[in-house]
Amino acid sequence: MRPPKKRCCRIHYKDNFHIDVPCYHLDPTRDHRSLATLDGWEKSDPKALYVWFRDSFEEADRAKVRRQIKYLKAWAALKWKTDAGRPSSVLLTVLGAEAAKRVPLSQPDDDLLISILNDIHRRMVANPVISNPTNKTENLNRLEHAQNLEFVDRLSKFKDVADRAREAAEESTAAVVWAEAFEHFFPMPELGESSISLQAMNKSGALVPITLPDIHVTAVNKENPHLRYAGTNCIGPIPRNCTLTFTIPEAWRLPHGATVEWVVRNGEGEAEAENDLGHSSGIGTTKTETSAYNGTHFMDVIFRVSGDIIGARRVTVTVRDVPIRKRNPPQPQYVRLRGRR
Repeated sequence: MRPPKKRCCRIHYKDNFHIDVPCYHLDPTRDHRSLATLDGWEKSDPKALYVWFRDSFEEADRAKVRRQIKYLKAWAALKWKTDAGRPSSVLLTVLGAEAAKRVPLSQPDDDLLISILNDIHRRMVANPVISNPTNKTENLNRLEHAQNLEFVDRLSKFKDVADRAREAAEESTAAVVWAEAFEHFFPMPELGESSISLQAMNKSGALVPITLPDIHVTAVNKENPHLRYAGTNCIGPIPRNCTLTFTIPEAWRLPHGATVEWVVRNGEGEAEAENDLGHSSGIGTTKTETSAYNGTHFMDVIFRVSGDIIGARRVTVTVRDVPIRKRNPPQPQYVRLRGRR
């Protein structure tokens, strides 16, 4: 049992997904709202903040600013695995909106996000006190000193990711860089050897042109180990409940010091219904996963040298329900009795 939240009710879902639901009392005569907390009623007016945001931007710009705030909240949810030290949703909303009022909104989303990150970083370094725009006496930043320093440090790393993504020569390279901030939630274009850029190859230090090694995939059914499947750079259709092993037989093709990152990206359907869109699977030349959901899924394999991306592969995994015959199915009673004469 987890402790109750001070200012909301938290509804927990599988894999740590949750929704916070605050409880308010409305006095319709005075149009006055109070928030229920563990310590009693607290003056709080979400409508005032909504009106402030609405009136801060023209209608055509609101959707763009909302997207930027969603990017900030998604990043925070991924980089802080617990509530401890994570900037609150309302803090990120105000920081993002007030930054958006100081930068050109005509920029593309990626450039706009970089401008907003730079503004927020400068502001947090100068003064961690962030006043509620509808109640100047309230400081929306409830982070402690050490948590503020951590917030600023992670903002700096987020800025670095955004800058490197903007400078990337190719779409696929930029997408892999953005995934450092947004992990498996960032949509990835089709990957393959063509995703290697000349710039990336030059950075790798390789003396000869780089050829990405193939990814060998095997699948062994857990209910019947005699059911085995194999493929190169793709596999399937295979049944659910298989142990999948991804290996790089020719890792020697990679430049000296190269690292290999693995990212699982689950397709829509069963995985989406279970709120399991994927995860980072770590670093190494071999990885093991399980086929848990029907559909088309991907294992993205990212190759780096000294942190620079030199290429990526996408391994397609197709999972489809098929009847599985158990290895040693139980025999009828009359067959078991034959040997007892």
